[in-house]
Amino acid sequence: MKILGFQITRSKSPLKKRGYDIARMDRLTSDWFASTFSASAETLGKLSTMRGRARELERNDPYMENFLSDVEDNVIGPDGMALQMKISERIGGKDVLDDAANRLIENHWYRWNQPENFTVVGDADGPAAMRRAVRTVARDGECIIRFVRGYEPSAYGFALQFIEADQLDENYSITLPGGAKIDQGVELDKWGRMVALHILAKHPGDIDGGHNHVYRERIPAADCIHVKHQKRFGETRSAPWFAPVGKMLRMLHGYQEGEVVAARAGAAKMAFVVSDPAAGTVPEYTGEAVDANDPKAGKYMDAAAGTIEQLPPGLKVETFDPQHPTAQYNAFCKGVLRAIASGLHVSYNHLANDLEGVNYSSLREGKLWEREAWTKLQAWWISTVMRRVFAEWLKWCLATGKITFENGSALPMSKFDKFNEPQFRGRRWAWVDPVKDMQAMEIARNNGWTSDSDIIESQGGDIEDVYGQIQSDTDLAKKYGVEKIVDNQQQESQKVVADEEDGTAKQSDA
Repeated sequence: MKILGFQITRSKSPLKKRGYDIARMDRLTSDWFASTFSASAETLGKLSTMRGRARELERNDPYMENFLSDVEDNVIGPDGMALQMKISERIGGKDVLDDAANRLIENHWYRWNQPENFTVVGDADGPAAMRRAVRTVARDGECIIRFVRGYEPSAYGFALQFIEADQLDENYSITLPGGAKIDQGVELDKWGRMVALHILAKHPGDIDGGHNHVYRERIPAADCIHVKHQKRFGETRSAPWFAPVGKMLRMLHGYQEGEVVAARAGAAKMAFVVSDPAAGTVPEYTGEAVDANDPKAGKYMDAAAGTIEQLPPGLKVETFDPQHPTAQYNAFCKGVLRAIASGLHVSYNHLANDLEGVNYSSLREGKLWEREAWTKLQAWWISTVMRRVFAEWLKWCLATGKITFENGSALPMSKFDKFNEPQFRGRRWAWVDPVKDMQAMEIARNNGWTSDSDIIESQGGDIEDVYGQIQSDTDLAKKYGVEKIVDNQQQESQKVVADEEDGTAKQSDA
């Protein structure tokens, strides 16, 4: 069939037009490598390279350092994750909080979190060690937390050992009887559940030749936590969080470095003395030799500010004036950093430290989106690390009688299940416009849409602690006679409200 002189033919294979575009193999997708390896095979032989590159970025790239600091600050926070015990007993058909046991466990947890008790090294308290651990997981993809029971330097006989992923032997993979296996240092049963970790006795990168010692220690799963943020089922080992953006971050770093070097060269305004072909005899240029012992070495001349010098006939000056940075430098860097921020699940404005052009609405929307991501990571850390650490610490302390009242009596081991109900709270953040947000909370509470507990917990507090502090402040105010000032302020506020209502009523009557 011809239409307007063009031969139109019908496709003989209509089935070829069906399906997903993403699966087509043509000239536009020929360079699109599509791996179908398992999650474990994807990381095989690549972990050490990824970790090394991530650590190099941490040392030398400001954006990587900013991101890792954000992970510390927003997942763990400056004061760590607060423990709130809510143990209760059924008395008279009602659940009544066991205040004595709650306070006792919270107090002993606080004491154990001190540097001399918390880690085997004794160099950090609980919050500081956890901040370092979550930074390690973000940078390296994983870390190991080992429970050391019977550790005498700790007053509780229980401490944590933090081990980098380098010591989890990624080159150790074998098949075991019954469908079990050891995959890159992780021993798994036939269902894929972790049974043990095989840890190298020394860090393979130690300067004392640790890589020459291939002695491994088998640590049962009951004695450690393999901390990793999994993205796929069956993922034995995990890649650094920066993996999707690492190459782009490195390229941006090199580009910015090149622009800075070029801009510095341009600021120097260098020039070259060259021969003028139009002149006959070219005189010898008199300057200081670069190398006095090399007759072929070139010569140079320092130029002082405001100096004008006449060159001999036959010589002329050619300037070297590179125009850097280019006019598109800022726009280009912003575009790349926005992509990097998306891959790291943080806002561009915070990652780049750039608040140019933002307004209240855009800043608030970005903060809300980012805080949702941090809250999700907090929930993951609580379920993966904090609850497990608490359970192992509590079990040991109850078994050894370490949690005691002032009269010497200890909490019984028989009630472990009752006591093992910790509630951890991550840090919360101030709002962009706190006045408006607090007014909205007050309206919601007054209309019965929320409660004091919900409002206080959304700010990272606990209602019992807040009410207790208010009562303490009230008692202290009464002790020093401050209640009269408070009463006067309340009376004055009530009088203002009454006057406003009275004025409104009179206007209505009029």
